[in-house]
Amino acid sequence: MENKQIIKILKNTAKLMELHGENDFKVKSYQSAVNSLERHNKSLSVMSVEDLQSIEGVGKSLAQSIYQINEQGSFELFDDLSAKTPDGILEMMQLSGFGPKKIKLIWEKLEIDNLEDLLIACKENKIAALKGFGAKTQIKLQEAVEFKLSWRGYIHYREAEKLAEKIIEELKALDGIQEVSVTSDVRRKMEVIKPLEILVAADNKAKIIQYIAKNDEFDLDKKNS
Repeated sequence: MENKQIIKILKNTAKLMELHGENDFKVKSYQSAVNSLERHNKSLSVMSVEDLQSIEGVGKSLAQSIYQINEQGSFELFDDLSAKTPDGILEMMQLSGFGPKKIKLIWEKLEIDNLEDLLIACKENKIAALKGFGAKTQIKLQEAVEFKLSWRGYIHYREAEKLAEKIIEELKALDGIQEVSVTSDVRRKMEVIKPLEILVAADNKAKIIQYIAKNDEFDLDKKNS
């Protein structure tokens, strides 16, 4: 796994820690360690737990978490925090310019946990009344929400390419599959993709339908959350 992918998971973990009211010192220590990792040039994926601990700010617990990410693609703390966070809140946390503290305030004070209700609240001037917001911040938030909604379900080409490769590999392993290839926007290497289209020639259509039913990779809205 590339460093930036590992760091992204750790950054999101720090945001979730802040969202759920973890101790400020613990959150700042985590963020400081992440900053050190961003300045680190060596590939994290080839480092042992002991080597990872040699990086400034990275203790034994975080080193073990990084090692777990390399092995499993995620780690326990991130999974636990994500599990107790509504999908809508996770999407709200992707809004440019609005950190966990502001999202937490909206969630707790207005009981808003999705973009659609957040947009309505902006239009009804409910956000401006919250402490630390105001009219100008509300306008910026509304613009950010509208932008996010307009691109919902799209994924970047590199992510779409990796996802397509995974799906193609799994489809080729099924009985009766003659040929599998990407088509449409992925084939044209468009910057953003929706939908991800894969052309399949097969003797048994039922096999493909069963595969699709068992895999959530085909839901781009979910992949983009």
